[in-house]
Amino acid sequence: MKSYKELAEMTETKIEKAAQKPGARANVLSDLINCWLVFMGRDRETEEEAKKEKYKKMLLYLEKTLEGIDPYGKGAGRFMNLTFSYNEVRERLEEGEAKA
Repeated sequence: MKSYKELAEMTETKIEKAAQKPGARANVLSDLINCWLVFMGRDRETEEEAKKEKYKKMLLYLEKTLEGIDPYGKGAGRFMNLTFSYNEVRERLEEGEAKA
């Protein structure tokens, strides 16, 4: 059985692959990010500082993606899907910082 750390790393790799595809579907990305968040939340092997860095990296990716969405095109649904993922990642980061 894989550890939650291994599952989080596997999912992070899948997110990176999906993100490299031009026009990657937002629902696919948000679903992968939500799975990653579940695994990260259960991972007890990774130090909190390392998790914090991973959350920051994901936030930067999401912010960049959200900034590039054209709200007058097909971007409204894409923006909405990724906003929920952004919010959850940011909440995890802020919770970690509050503990410190």
